[in-house]
Order: sequence, then structure tokens, then C-alpha cells
Amino acid sequence: MSSRKRKPRSKHLHEQKKRAKNGAATLDGHHVAVATSLSQRRMLAPPTTFEQYYQMQGFLSDEWGPFIATLRKPLPVTFRVSIMNDRAAAVKECMERGKTLLKPAQEVYDDRDRLVPPAKKLAWCNGWQLGCDKFALRHSASLTPMRKWLADYGSVGIITRQEVVSMIPAALLAPEPHHVILDMCASPGSKTTQLIEALHAKPTPPQGLVVANDVDPKRAYHLVRRCAALGAACSHLSVTCHPAQTFPNIQCAGRTKSAVDPDSCTGEGGEGRYPAGVYDRIICDVPCSGDGTLRKMPEVWKQWHPDYGVKLHGLQLQIALRGLALLKVGGIMCYSTCTFNPIEDEAVVAELLARCRGAVELVEASSRLPQLRWRQGITSWKVINDGLVVYPTFQSSQASHVPPEERHRYRRSMWPP
Repeated sequence: MSSRKRKPRSKHLHEQKKRAKNGAATLDGHHVAVATSLSQRRMLAPPTTFEQYYQMQGFLSDEWGPFIATLRKPLPVTFRVSIMNDRAAAVKECMERGKTLLKPAQEVYDDRDRLVPPAKKLAWCNGWQLGCDKFALRHSASLTPMRKWLADYGSVGIITRQEVVSMIPAALLAPEPHHVILDMCASPGSKTTQLIEALHAKPTPPQGLVVANDVDPKRAYHLVRRCAALGAACSHLSVTCHPAQTFPNIQCAGRTKSAVDPDSCTGEGGEGRYPAGVYDRIICDVPCSGDGTLRKMPEVWKQWHPDYGVKLHGLQLQIALRGLALLKVGGIMCYSTCTFNPIEDEAVVAELLARCRGAVELVEASSRLPQLRWRQGITSWKVINDGLVVYPTFQSSQASHVPPEERHRYRRSMWPP
């Protein structure tokens, strides 16, 4: 093996490398400062398809800057504390141990020397929001006691790690111990555990049932494991694996008349084409494009495109319609997504109201959870394709110049009524 002596680096190259390391670049012999921080690079980067799409929608035009800035911040860690009546003593012990962790007497700093603010209580869901994200919690030695406390009580179902937005549907439905509840697309199961706990929140034994469904067998299996920490309370849980849009109307065997009307599967006159629903409450958390998960999944910034929502709109509508068919008269269904896209949100709700012709009505949600900040849904939006071309009407999306494989994706229900 032969070796060759490396030539000494020229002074010019050495200085250029030094300037680059210090955050400077050379342009025509002049030094030019370059953005070195992540926030600066983001400011200089061209807008993503996500940003262009929602700016075209006029989405939050009065709060666009703070909205985007918030989406670029890591998601804080949040959790719920059990409200099950028979676990009151364990909850008290848990909160006594965690008191100094949630409200420390001295300032706490993470591994990057950032101040970790004290936790905030979320009274409406019996939850807490920590002053750090999951990465700081995982890697900071100063937060090890907090991490261990969460793990210890999470393993026995006293604490449940769950995002705040995920807690909203079950909180809005306010389940009672006698309710029969369906979670149509239940995995990974955080909402399901919330529903089970609600059935057991009062001293009297529950008479209700939670049916948790997921179309995927693996996700259904993980759902079972997620709920196992609740122990005997899972005797009021039934896990199914079925496409939500064709979920059968099954009589709940073993329920009393106060829980499920024995005639509810056949209607008043016996067998009918549209049997009465059997569920008092339904969570219809449909598959979606997921752009509301940007804070925990930064890769969505580059991967997201408008066609995601267009492709899912039909399935979302089918699942929601099936949910309404399974709902009792006087029951409540919560339709939810983790997207901002009106094609998947307002368009689906508007079509549900149109098709049901007065059989269902919107429930004013602000009074049910007055502590939450909220805004009304929109009544006007645009249908935009992957090339950021606006189709003002359904007919325009079916024009001859539109590729056939694109035309068939659009439905009349995507446009504002």
C-alpha cells in the first residue's frame, strides 16, 4: 500500500471554511451573513404547499403569523388523571407524589438550558399540560423524576398520556354510566379509555358499554393492550374489527332495557330497512389528511398536498352517515378530524345536514366546554387541486382538460352548499 502526502490547504480555502463555520458565505469576494438558526432558515425558505393552500383559502388571515409560529413549536406533553370512582384513593396518592413535580419550588431547566415552566391544570378534562415537549422530557436529566412518575402511574391506568385535542370529543359527549357508546375508528385507544373511565365515574355500578372498533386487526390488538391498564373496568368494553362505513347494527346482548331498547334493532313494526339506532353517544374520529399533527410530525410540512383530503372526503362522509344511522333518537355524535381542511370538515358536516333533511341538527358546543377557546366553522371555501388550481364549481372539475384520473376524485359535496 502506498501513501501520498496531502498538500497543505491554501490560505483562501482555510479562510472560506472558517467563515462558513462562523455563519458567513462568500459572494463575489464579499462576506455575506447567512441564516444559521432554524427559525431564520424557515423565514427565508419558500412557503410550503400547506401554507400556500391555506393562504388561498383565506384561512385565519387575521391570525396567520401567530398560527404558523405556533405550528412550528413542539407540542407540549399533556396527560389525564383517572376519574374512575373506585380509583379515587390511588389518584390522591398519585397527585400527592406529583405535587412538587407539577409545581416545583425552584426553577427547572432542560438539557438545553431552557426554563421549564410549571405545569398548567386543564380542569375541563381533569388533565395537565407540562412546560416541556416529549423530547425534553425524554432526554433531560432534570426531568427524570417527572418521566418516572408518569411511567409508574401510567402503567396502572391512573395517568393517561393524551394530546389535548384528543380529549375534546369524549369531553363534549359527557357520557353517563348508563350510555351505550360507539368509538367508530378507535385506535390507538386514548379516547376509548376516556369513555370507559366516564362510565365508572360515579359510585353506582355502570350499566353502559363502550364498543371500540377499528378496521385494522393490528391496531385493534394495540387498542386492547392500551385499555388493559384499566383492569376490571374493561368488562364494559367490546373491541371489534370492521370497516366503520358498514358497521352492523347489532343488538347489545346482556344489556337491560334501560341501556338498550329491545326493539331498537327492528323499529316499532318489526324488521325494517332502517332499524333504529342503539347508541347514546358516538365518536366518529375519521381517517384524515392529518395536517393538524404538524407539531408532533414535522415531516408533514413537506409531504402534505391537497389531494390527501380530496381522496378521503368520500370515505369520511360514508363513515359519518353510518354513525348517524347507528345513533339513537336524541343521541349525540361527535364528528372529529385532525385536519384544518374544510373539504374534510365543514364540507362533510354540510353534506350530512343536507342528506338527513332535518333528522339531525348541529349542537352548540361552546356552552358544553366554556373553558375552551373556539371559533365558528366557515361557510365558504375553495376546492383546490395538487397544482394549486382552484375549481370554482363541480362542473369545472369535470372539464375535458382535467385528467380523467383526477376528475373522478371530485364530488359535488366538496363545494359549499
